[in-house]
Amino acid sequence: MSAGLYDKETECALVLLTSIAGESILLLGPPGIGKSLIARRTKAIFRNAKSFEYLMSRFSTPDEIFGPVSIRKMKEEDKYERNIDGYMPTADIVFLDEIWKAGPAIQNSLLTAINEKIYHNGEKDVRLPMKVLIGASNELPASGEGLEALWDRFIIRMVCGSISKREDFDKMILDEHTDLSPSIKCSITEKEYHHWQSEISKVRVPNEILDVIHSIRETLKTVSIPNEEEYDDEDSEDESRFVYVSDRRWKKIIRLLRTSALMQGREAVNLSDLLLLKYCLWQEMDEIKPINKIIIRSVFSECTFAILTLRKEIKSFLRKKTEQQTYSKMISSKTDSGKMVYNGFYYHVLAHGMGQTFIAIADFMNIPYRNHVKRSLGEHGIIYQDKEDDEQKTIIRLYDIKNRKGSLPEGWRMTNLLRDNDYIYLDGVRYEIEKMEDGQIQETHTTLSASPDDFYKEVESICDHIKDIHHTLSLNLFYNVDDERDICDFIEKMNNEIIEIRVNISKAFAYEE
Repeated sequence: MSAGLYDKETECALVLLTSIAGESILLLGPPGIGKSLIARRTKAIFRNAKSFEYLMSRFSTPDEIFGPVSIRKMKEEDKYERNIDGYMPTADIVFLDEIWKAGPAIQNSLLTAINEKIYHNGEKDVRLPMKVLIGASNELPASGEGLEALWDRFIIRMVCGSISKREDFDKMILDEHTDLSPSIKCSITEKEYHHWQSEISKVRVPNEILDVIHSIRETLKTVSIPNEEEYDDEDSEDESRFVYVSDRRWKKIIRLLRTSALMQGREAVNLSDLLLLKYCLWQEMDEIKPINKIIIRSVFSECTFAILTLRKEIKSFLRKKTEQQTYSKMISSKTDSGKMVYNGFYYHVLAHGMGQTFIAIADFMNIPYRNHVKRSLGEHGIIYQDKEDDEQKTIIRLYDIKNRKGSLPEGWRMTNLLRDNDYIYLDGVRYEIEKMEDGQIQETHTTLSASPDDFYKEVESICDHIKDIHHTLSLNLFYNVDDERDICDFIEKMNNEIIEIRVNISKAFAYEE
């Protein structure tokens, strides 16, 4: 199909996919880029196929699309019927250029033709042989003109452009061949086509694929659209938009995914087929890139979840290691022994607020003694609510004001910290640190058994999974250079997170070395 059509492999592939699925496709782009030529080539891949092609205008009439009214039928039988032979109702491949210029009478008939493959010709319902309707336009349908239903009928919306590669452009302008008819050695018979229609419905859609689709569908409720106005400042926020996709459209999308799997000899839809969703879900041009990012992120959701989980595991491990070190240091200190330790990490500050205030042991031990400095001096600290804790504890921490950037987060406040053996002073106000009662036994720590190899094995497992998914995606017939670029960009971001994880693993075990 694409022989001699430079830089149009993706368009040809998607038209072929849509034809076999029995759906409709819109080619959106400027004049002179080969949209009509692709439609003509589609006819050649189906044996003995008939085609119908028409350039719409605001003066187009139903007679020009569906055939003229039969004068003989009106005179002899008093019936209103059209002579449809040679027009759209008898065509296998239909190409309608400038489709949004069609009038309401044409639009209404097209809706039934695309969705139900039926044309109401007088008293008869004509079953259409149409395999695909290819619409073309250089603009989106105008709002407020009742074109929304027709726009929704096009399951694939492909934005086409001029030749981008210099070498392909040079070949095109220097090519002296005027016969651009493709040499099709193996065309599709009607028997094969109808057999495939029954086989498409047998292709399985696994639960893991449905889970990803549900995730995408949910995310479409709040798509973040970047504000690309040149005059926007850094404080401008992205627009959040609800992208509506009808239930009917989702059902047709599933058929498209099944068709993709069938064309590649598979019995089930896999993750690679989901990349086709980027042609199916957008409504406005500025939604294309954000939705594509959503799809890619969802395809790699297992990997991103594994990265997030591992980051939390390492953070928890580092916290426990710090607790052990701090606890050991506290036990060996004569001045700080005897205080009650919570979670191996905190001292309890009594009578402050609601009584659920804690300070990290390491921070408390680093606060200067009140009798060693002038009363006006001390260490800078912060007080904030621990939102990750169900009990909403108040936490006191040392704070390096030299590294402060911007304002404090909401709910945080600065304080001045001093201490002595048994008390902490917040802005000069004394609060007691809870002590163990006589005979009370302090909580002990278990030795952490994790090793660097345990974490590194998880990292390697994630890396292998990323490579496996990337390989699966690249094998798909409809995978193109744009997909490769976008996916490699996303993988690079995941790899940067993995590099950070490796660094944190090294830090976690560095002191042991």
